[in-house]
Amino acid sequence: MNGLRAVFWGSDDIAVPFLRMLAENPRVVVAGVVSRSDKPKGRGLQARPTPVSSFALERALPLLRPHRMDGAVREALRVWEPDLGVVVSYGALLPEEVLSAHRIGVINVHFSLLPKYRGAAPIQWALINGETKTGVTIFWLDRGLDTGPVLLQREVTIGAHDNYITLSRTLVGGGVAALQEAIERLIAGTSVREPQRGEPSHAPLITKPLGWIDWRRTAFEIHNLVRALCHWPRAYSRLNLHGRHLEVKVLRTEPAVAEERDANDTGAIVQAHGDRLAVRCGKGTKLFIHELQPANKRPMTARDFLCGHPVRVGDRFEHV
Repeated sequence: MNGLRAVFWGSDDIAVPFLRMLAENPRVVVAGVVSRSDKPKGRGLQARPTPVSSFALERALPLLRPHRMDGAVREALRVWEPDLGVVVSYGALLPEEVLSAHRIGVINVHFSLLPKYRGAAPIQWALINGETKTGVTIFWLDRGLDTGPVLLQREVTIGAHDNYITLSRTLVGGGVAALQEAIERLIAGTSVREPQRGEPSHAPLITKPLGWIDWRRTAFEIHNLVRALCHWPRAYSRLNLHGRHLEVKVLRTEPAVAEERDANDTGAIVQAHGDRLAVRCGKGTKLFIHELQPANKRPMTARDFLCGHPVRVGDRFEHV
């Protein structure tokens, strides 16, 4: 095989580097791009294309933005005659008739070491759960949710200071290289379909309520939540300042073991001076907050926050 005709299925920012690589690969013809339909955004609620749609329009790639999998999708696939489908953060499951319209099949780039963290938010859940490694899996789509056989996997170390943004950047870089290797294997006829091995786990969609901080958890668990949700929705809590309630988003933290251990006083401020803002958490731990964002304000350092708000030791963040 000298090359491939590919249809790219993707929507979000994270998918654009993969489409760019395919579009610039001399051995791949991007026969078509399918992205989610335009959605109203901004104050004017004007319909705006997805990042993948915007890239496809810039490169004059054939583009389809369906509201649902209907006859228009089937007709486009008939005209495009794809050898391969490539899915990266498309945002919907592809039905069997769509999968079978690609001569070789459809591969998906998933940001975990499957079968761990099947689902919509593998990067966030790996961070929430304090994993020290994750990776990229390129696998063949089947009827299940991230259950298909593996073409290749690449492991990635999660650094102690990684958050969603930095880890995503690492995974995208590794994922683009892995997809390039997968394309070469497919063209050379050396690709494989290995069954997934290991205990499955799941990574459900992130919702805003997940960001509410339970100060009864350890500082290390809360820190993991903060770094996992730093992009959206961000971890948040409500500070009781002498009867005035102030909602804040917690953006950057550092966990530590507390000198004093009072399990009944979680959520209480134990340090509030200079650039030191610390909160008592569960199981004898405390959390230093380095950066936060009060409601309707810009993000600020702990020092700036303390300069502008009358925070005292003993003030507390609410549990519910």
